[in-house]
Amino acid sequence: MFVLWLACRPQLSSPGTASAPEASDPPVEPTMSTGATVPGCDVDEIEPNGFGDPATPLGLDDRGCGTIGEAGDTDHWTVAVDFEGWLSLQVSAASIGSPANLRLVLDGPEGDSDRGSQGVGQSPDPYLLVPAVPGSWTAALDEESGRGGVGYAYEVIASEAKEPGIWTASEVEPNNAVGDAMAVGTGDVIYGELDRLDLDFFAVEAPPGPGVDLTISAAAYGLGSPGIFELVAYGEDLETLGRADGGLDGALDPSLSLHLEGGATATIQILEQSAQSGPLYWYLLSVEGP
Repeated sequence: MFVLWLACRPQLSSPGTASAPEASDPPVEPTMSTGATVPGCDVDEIEPNGFGDPATPLGLDDRGCGTIGEAGDTDHWTVAVDFEGWLSLQVSAASIGSPANLRLVLDGPEGDSDRGSQGVGQSPDPYLLVPAVPGSWTAALDEESGRGGVGYAYEVIASEAKEPGIWTASEVEPNNAVGDAMAVGTGDVIYGELDRLDLDFFAVEAPPGPGVDLTISAAAYGLGSPGIFELVAYGEDLETLGRADGGLDGALDPSLSLHLEGGATATIQILEQSAQSGPLYWYLLSVEGP
């Protein structure tokens, strides 16, 4: 598993145990910390590591420690990926008692085309699970409300990870128009990616006979995808049959209940609610019914 864990806890001294350094003690270089001052930390962030500064290197499965040291601060970490598979990044802040509400933005070797983020309002501790290719990946962390200070500590781990689930088939392109919709049926679980400026359509047909009740779901954000998706169902005359938004009632992955008469076909479109797209914006579309 490849996990990026950024973490930083300020070191506290017990009352009465601190002493002034002797004149012979070597000077302390705060920007080149080895992490040894933070229990359980493998790597401390190296400041400055903001925009335009070198990112702090973090090894796979190492625990990184950092602090959003001042208002508006952004910390950058870089991880060298030597595999093609799935990469997970887990950030801990609220779970370790920090007041920081962090946002995580991940850039892959191809820059903005591989960007994904979590943690803006929905998740106190962001987590990303993304399809990865070999190369240098950069993670940027900032505080959602722009706050910062000594206590705004966090931890981060990056790891090679398992696939997010089991699917019966992968999305078949082109399916970016109603007429090109990919056919799906009950029991199908489709792995798809909402590539840059992509439109994804799927068609489900009810068998002849009495009508059927179907549930169409998209699992994504809850499994680590940066996408918060929306499902829209259209009838044969392109009338809207139903809509389900991620984020409704606290559920960040949409689920749509649909009734189809025997022999009728519905076309399902999946969209990202904030119009984000790219190879990191993956989903698992499932169809349940009789």
